Amino acid sequence: MSRALTETRLRQIILQEMHHEEGGKEHRCFGGDMVPFGSPDCIADLEMRIDDATHQRNGCDVRTDSRDYYNGLLKVLRRDLRAANKEGQIMHPTVEEEPTLADPEFSDEEESLEDLIINAL
Repeated sequence: MSRALTETRLRQIILQEMHHEEGGKEHRCFGGDMVPFGSPDCIADLEMRIDDATHQRNGCDVRTDSRDYYNGLLKVLRRDLRAANKEGQIMHPTVEEEPTLADPEFSDEEESLEDLIINAL
């Protein structure tokens, strides 16, 4: 049985190696597995925890110790989520779309490629 290395798995391996070389932080998910801080799994776990804590907090009476506890917990979880999203942007930068020939900028068929290059300079 051959084990083909998929693109997704290769990306995971590269990100893990980059993470460990930089002394990156680990996040323990609710299920107990450790994932790199800022990874999609980490972000999803933090969002799930925020949803759960919000639901629990909303069930508490106003001005109770329980509600104060959940408000403090939510503050920490939201701060962690912001940091994880920032780290996630570093780990998974968004790619801007490159212009294509279908763009209005390139719709003039009479201009040659040389003219476009000269005009760009």
